[in-house]
Amino acid sequence: MASRRKKVHYGYCLWALRVPLHSHDTTLPRKLSPMRCYFMKQGHIAGVEFMHCKTDEACIEEAREAYKLKGEPRGAEGFEVWDGPRFLYRYPPAYPPP
Repeated sequence: MASRRKKVHYGYCLWALRVPLHSHDTTLPRKLSPMRCYFMKQGHIAGVEFMHCKTDEACIEEAREAYKLKGEPRGAEGFEVWDGPRFLYRYPPAYPPP
């Protein structure tokens, strides 16, 4: 006898598991979507540091410390803090033109 298996729709499985369909999904909890600090050099990304913070201000402070410890020694001229597609902070406020 052939076993009778229910056909389950793939989209329903994803919904039931609450698996995000896109990595830029802004509905994810903060612990699953880390903020990023991009080290900038001549207007281009020279490095990235991932940060897990509860507030925007805490991430900006952590980014400043990461820039002093890791960005400046690598020759970075500044940094930007992003929360997914949301821009938070830039240091210095304007980069020198390349």
